[in-house]
Amino acid sequence: MTVREAPATVGQRLLWMMGHYRATEEYGTFNCPVLCRLRGRLDRAALGAAVNGLVRRHESLRTVFAGRGRDLLQRVLPAEPVGVDWRDAPQPPAPADLEAQLAAELRTRIDVGLSPIRVTCWQVSDTDHVLCLNLHHMVTDAWSTGVLFKELQTLYAHGGDLSVLPEMPWQYLDFARWQRHQTDSGALDRQRGYWLRQLDGARLARPPRLPGAGSAASGPTGVAAVTLPADVTRALKDVARDLRVTLFSVLLAGYFAQLHRATGDRDLTVASLFANRSRPESRGTVGFLANMAMLRSRRADADPRLLIKAAHVAAVGAFANEQQPFQTLPPRLIDTGGLRADDVVFQVVTDPQYKGHAGGLEFELLVPDAIGSRFSFELAVAPLGTGLRPVLFYRRDWFADAWSREFIAGYGDLLRSFTKA
Repeated sequence: MTVREAPATVGQRLLWMMGHYRATEEYGTFNCPVLCRLRGRLDRAALGAAVNGLVRRHESLRTVFAGRGRDLLQRVLPAEPVGVDWRDAPQPPAPADLEAQLAAELRTRIDVGLSPIRVTCWQVSDTDHVLCLNLHHMVTDAWSTGVLFKELQTLYAHGGDLSVLPEMPWQYLDFARWQRHQTDSGALDRQRGYWLRQLDGARLARPPRLPGAGSAASGPTGVAAVTLPADVTRALKDVARDLRVTLFSVLLAGYFAQLHRATGDRDLTVASLFANRSRPESRGTVGFLANMAMLRSRRADADPRLLIKAAHVAAVGAFANEQQPFQTLPPRLIDTGGLRADDVVFQVVTDPQYKGHAGGLEFELLVPDAIGSRFSFELAVAPLGTGLRPVLFYRRDWFADAWSREFIAGYGDLLRSFTKA
């Protein structure tokens, strides 16, 4: 089988430039792992076969990159065996030591010029293992994590036999060709027009930075989080249902309201990543398909119900026009105040199937904190059991730890107040 080449997509070129000119490599900010807890008697041969089945099935997992900038190429290599680095956890088991080893792995960069994947498995006990498929973000995204987690279980149960999985309608190169055609043919002109109107005069939200905060490309990431228990989460879902909006819109409105508290600004714009999977052929594709979208609120000081409805309008508009790559819009469309458009970000982690059983094992998908964010100020809301866990990732050289903890605590308080409005 020969090497296949194609131009990198707009999103891949952006990540490449961020990795070379913006990110501090030792933070592993472009690692996008599939991290699993495996409970039960593990068959190492079956797990190795399952991992290699994924690599054979998905071209992205054997795609490397050459060149630079607009000349960046993605090169799909023939399927070669990928080894699993088997490691024993400290004995007796010491959770802090295992967490330190995991953190070190997640923060170690992946050289996509050589391989986009690194596989490690820790044996905690005879019936407890932690598997890390560490991938570079240029070949995967959050949606892809769910695809890989589900298929890993199926392949483990069948010894890596690909015939048990449905045929792949699209590989990532098929998506890349389709995206180039959409852009070059003018098929996205209507969506482009929407964004030009929606973002006319927009101003990026600017959380207050530390005095003397520098302009270095990147810095160490801090993490602050709160937990919203099941009863609060149910109440937020009730608010969404009563207003006929999505939970995403309710959570986004809380972010706008908290940013208004922090900045005093009423007209606020933040970035978000949308899955960009409207084509049925793309649902099972592994790769970086996500597009950045800008979400704008012109009345961040509004009554909660009005703010939630306004956030919903912004989210629905962004979803309907998510195929237009933001990077191809005029570079000065948004007033960023010297920041990047993706410096202030909001995301909601979709709720995939976090647990499953296959081949006598229980699989649990883990969401790690021990990895740097490639954004300067990112609020991500993830499911936690039957509740929610809002997590703030922030640059510690730009934002004070105490202030960041207060910000995320205030966000949680605002969401609780929404349930009583």
